[in-house]
Amino acid sequence: MTVDPPLAARLGSLAVTLAPPDDPAALGGALLSQARATAATGDLAGALRLVEGALDTSPGPDIRLAATVLRADLADRLGAGVPAMARLAGEHSTTVDRLRPRLSVSLGRLAARHGRWDDLNPLVPALKVATGVETDRPLVAVARTTLAARATAHGCTDAAASELRAAEALVDAMSDRALAGCLDVPEWLAWVQGVVLEKEGALRHVTRAVALAREHGQVHVLPGLLAGQARIAAGSGRLDEAVRVALEAEQAGRSIGARPAVTIALTYRAMALLWHAGPQAAAPVGEEAVREARHDPMLHDTAVAVLSHIRFAQGRHAEARHLTGTLVEAGREQLRRRDLQPKWLAGHAEFLLAGGLVEEAYAWSQRAEAAAAALGLEIRRAEAHLATAHVLFARQDPVGALAAARHAIRLFAGRQANLSLGQAHLAVAGCLDALREPGPAREHIHLARVIAERTPSAWLRQQVVNAQRRQGAGQRRWAVVAGPDLTQAEHRVAVLVAEGLTNRAVAMRLYVTERTVEAHLTRVYRKLGVSSRATLAALLRDAGGAVRPGGTQATW
Repeated sequence: MTVDPPLAARLGSLAVTLAPPDDPAALGGALLSQARATAATGDLAGALRLVEGALDTSPGPDIRLAATVLRADLADRLGAGVPAMARLAGEHSTTVDRLRPRLSVSLGRLAARHGRWDDLNPLVPALKVATGVETDRPLVAVARTTLAARATAHGCTDAAASELRAAEALVDAMSDRALAGCLDVPEWLAWVQGVVLEKEGALRHVTRAVALAREHGQVHVLPGLLAGQARIAAGSGRLDEAVRVALEAEQAGRSIGARPAVTIALTYRAMALLWHAGPQAAAPVGEEAVREARHDPMLHDTAVAVLSHIRFAQGRHAEARHLTGTLVEAGREQLRRRDLQPKWLAGHAEFLLAGGLVEEAYAWSQRAEAAAAALGLEIRRAEAHLATAHVLFARQDPVGALAAARHAIRLFAGRQANLSLGQAHLAVAGCLDALREPGPAREHIHLARVIAERTPSAWLRQQVVNAQRRQGAGQRRWAVVAGPDLTQAEHRVAVLVAEGLTNRAVAMRLYVTERTVEAHLTRVYRKLGVSSRATLAALLRDAGGAVRPGGTQATW
């Protein structure tokens, strides 16, 4: 079946016709084999119907278990994972004892995949039992990976790392031929490795699995594997690869109706496009990702988070705050994607800061710090520290901001988080510049520039340009043509915002509405290539009149 799934499906159909009608085990087994082969061809709906037929034959416990597990996997790939969990849980109480660990592993993986930790917790004893089934490497690898996902969600990062190392060793020991028959195992391993940010291992396993899926014609797993590869590439700053692979994952997912894979592909293509080409290119993809994810709460949250950053980069700060507000509202910490909660809290703080709500932003950045510390993932602590650095700088505390930004650099370094590391270097440079240490500030700008040149990120490149402008070094580094002139109204808003006024205060000063101020500010950010009030203030201060209304704007 792993060599020629269409042929295997035809042979399975023949076996079904030849199976004795009075032998439920034979008929159920034949239908199950045909279902597996049909799934491998990409006909997930057809395979699901065959599995239901196999279960209707009242087969023995072994065939029933295998069919039940396959039914849950197919339903999850089609976007009905939560209902599949309910049906799988219903089988749990009736399964014979010797098969219960296998069913628990399947149910546990599905629960972890959807962030339903309360459903997973009672299964932990059975998962631990399954790790001792030495004769079934794929089962043990999935059990250990699922335990790693749970440990991560509960902040036990050392335990998670230990389980992942054991699972990785099992997968690495499997031959290509053996692994080709169970590609969902490296798919799940790579997913969890990506969550805990072990990106090198995740990329290695998912790349191997993609190659095997192509070689052996396993069409049903290819969209999920490609979507996982795009997710890891985007998070690692491999933007060209992320965009290319995400497009392929989306097309493969649509061709077989694998909606979750399509949603993941759209979400991470939007993220990569934001860094690579800017918010205007990313916006329609991010909006489509949110629409596709509306039936999956967990994927929906991630898509909304990415869209919030796109809106922020577009200068639509109020909308960005609203989007992250839906993710961090009271009680949500106990729900989906605990691994991403610190990131969302930090983003919300940044968006509040952009709206001039400095003290409120500080409170949220501290919540991000606390959530990241409880989780134990260093990359999340780094993101929280970076948000705190930006807030402290806006509070006119460059010393505190410098300490937080330097801490972020230490945590980002060596974790394949180059884009965030570049941002942290620019934050340190801004603090040093404010402390009248231009030499060290230039060194950090240079480090950010090196990252921007190594990573095809137009967004990070523009931030480096802005920092170099403030250092008066733009002509010696990159030649950048400034954007369109500011109108008189935009310039007035920009000057007042740079003086530290909130949007409401600016509106009262100019006798306009807050919405008008926000609209002007959005255009100012877009024209000048900035995304925060602090950066705008520094740019206007250091431009020495080069940014002005109605005239010719300077070329840097």
